[in-house]
Amino acid sequence: MVRLWCGEHAESEFVRACAEATGGNPFLLVELLSELALSGVEPTRAQAERVENLLPEAVLRSVTARLLELPEDARSLAVAVAILGDAAPLRRAAALANLTSRAAETAADQLDRAGILRGGEPVQVMHAMISSAILGELPEFARRQARRRAAELLAADGAPIEEVCAQLLESRGDGDAWVVARLRAGAAAALERAEPGTAVELLRRALLEPPGPWERDEVLVELARAEAADGNAAAPERLKQALALVADGRERARLLCELSRMQFGRGDFTAAAGTAERGLGELAAGGEVDDELADELLGRLLIAASSTPPMAEGAMRRLLAMIDDLSKGQLPRQPAARAVLASTLASVGRPAAEVRPIAEAALAGAPLVDDPFGATFGLVAVALLIADELELAIEASQAAAASARARGSVTAVATAIHWRSAAQCLMGQLEEAGRGLEQAVWLGRAGWKGVVGWNTYYLARCYIELGDFERAETAIAVGLKLDDEHPLGRAVMFEVRGRLALARQQYERALEDLLQSGAQLSLPEHHIPAIFAWRPLAAMVAHTLGERERAEAWIRQELEAVSGRFTARTRATVLRAGGIVLGGEAGIEMLEQSVELLEGSPAALELAHSRVELGAALRRAGLRVRAREQLGSGLRLALGFGAAPLADRARQELAASGARLRREADSGRAALTPAERRVAKLAAQGLSVPEVSRQLVLSRKTAEWHLGRVYRKLGVHSRAEFYAAWRADGSP
Repeated sequence: MVRLWCGEHAESEFVRACAEATGGNPFLLVELLSELALSGVEPTRAQAERVENLLPEAVLRSVTARLLELPEDARSLAVAVAILGDAAPLRRAAALANLTSRAAETAADQLDRAGILRGGEPVQVMHAMISSAILGELPEFARRQARRRAAELLAADGAPIEEVCAQLLESRGDGDAWVVARLRAGAAAALERAEPGTAVELLRRALLEPPGPWERDEVLVELARAEAADGNAAAPERLKQALALVADGRERARLLCELSRMQFGRGDFTAAAGTAERGLGELAAGGEVDDELADELLGRLLIAASSTPPMAEGAMRRLLAMIDDLSKGQLPRQPAARAVLASTLASVGRPAAEVRPIAEAALAGAPLVDDPFGATFGLVAVALLIADELELAIEASQAAAASARARGSVTAVATAIHWRSAAQCLMGQLEEAGRGLEQAVWLGRAGWKGVVGWNTYYLARCYIELGDFERAETAIAVGLKLDDEHPLGRAVMFEVRGRLALARQQYERALEDLLQSGAQLSLPEHHIPAIFAWRPLAAMVAHTLGERERAEAWIRQELEAVSGRFTARTRATVLRAGGIVLGGEAGIEMLEQSVELLEGSPAALELAHSRVELGAALRRAGLRVRAREQLGSGLRLALGFGAAPLADRARQELAASGARLRREADSGRAALTPAERRVAKLAAQGLSVPEVSRQLVLSRKTAEWHLGRVYRKLGVHSRAEFYAAWRADGSP
């Protein structure tokens, strides 16, 4: 049809646009082609986008003309069907059009013959564009009134709440309590379906109705919660509006607790602590201080205050009181308080046997700890990571992610994925951890800055271990841009930037970044060896630069800090740095202790590093047989993780020890590095080099370099040969 009207030269993209715009309906197609001819539109690919823009006006004129030729009953039924949408039973459309059953049947047949409705039941408009044309002719107030009547009709007929609410969204606000109730019910159902965005839309419409003064605060609270679950930055301000309407002290305390949680989720720790303090004050003023709400407010206060230097001292006093209660067998009642207690005990180096039961108690009520941002769960995850309970951290994160998905809390899903990936990174599951951390990067863009620094740290560290330095640099740059306010998060970002410079052998820059990391930790209690490793790393860099005195001073400080405290992984990483810095027999002894400690730890990535460093030290001491044993074991671990730089280091040390290395695959898919494999997979999907570079956040030159290495290893010289070789392998 298009080529009959426009000529055989009509391009396929233009023909396809016409087909999609009209659904293949001959009536619509003829109207469209007439309009296109009158407008002088050429049937080319470049003009295809104009097709859809021209259709409504052309169809509007035609449909209007056809309707004017029909009886009034037919016109009323057409409007009713357009309002109700597809698949409406005729009786429902007849009721909306105020027609009897017999009159509706006659009108439906007339509309069928006119090409406006499809024949039979349920009654449907021939095409969505015809519906738009019909509704476009209705005056605005008449259309909105019809939507309101349709909602009442649907509700009385037992239609699903989402169908009722779809009509109410298009109706005019009239202060009707029935409308507000239906919209609130629809929002609750949307949250149960894990659709917080839909809930936000419905509750915003409820506010426009508007609700009566007796329920406005309730609608505002529900909207704030939905916005928080949807990652919307407006949630805290919305809750403040509700607070201004509430006089009851206990209800104000409950809302302040909710607001504190949201403020913490946005990374505003000072405000979160102050809000929780206000909530406790509201309860105290009413004589209610010893109940679950007070416990929860206290937990929120402790979580926020522990991250805020001006308030940390007061928080620590409260924590010490909780620890004293713990010694008497009294565990805090609320998950938030248990979470902060677990993270505090882990941070000061208490054994895993003490930390794990409290962390498990915090998770007992719900995997997500009932937090729309997942912030409280994050504290539990940190406690488990510090305590080296990595398997439990992964298990808890997966449960938290599932719970968050069921509730529709997208921010909490991403937070749970982040902490699962952090544990996987430490276990050496680098590729899987990297994929999860990439999913969580959007957290900062959504305004939830509390985890930006930590996500940057683990994501960049995965890239460094994989040998993908360019992507590590990009991740760090994005992280520092997204969060320029939070010192603890910036501390780990500067630390990982120092790790990257160290991997690139840029020692002066590495030392500068590591010192900057330490400078962010303004309070003595922030120097937590299990979390912040700037000092042992700086000691190794200073040692390489020949600053022996400085290096030894730093390493002795750190060795003293972990003495008799913390788990095997924390002590082992400090001992490894000490072994490198101190050298000689004392250094070898420290490296041996590091390996011994890590053999019983799930942190297999750290074990691989310690084995390679011990092997290198033994090789330098002339103990070549023992060196080869450690280096070989470290090499096997590194290869299993895809940790290319560590594997290369192990090979170099093995070669220096005089070992004859077994020839590894230097061709075929098995020879590809993780970075080369990522590029190859995208290229095999047909992506061009620029598209590959954009998707992987690489420069075009780097993508070309990786693809060139892929070609050489596969023994191909063109895209066609590459496709054939890749598919012949049979794996994805």
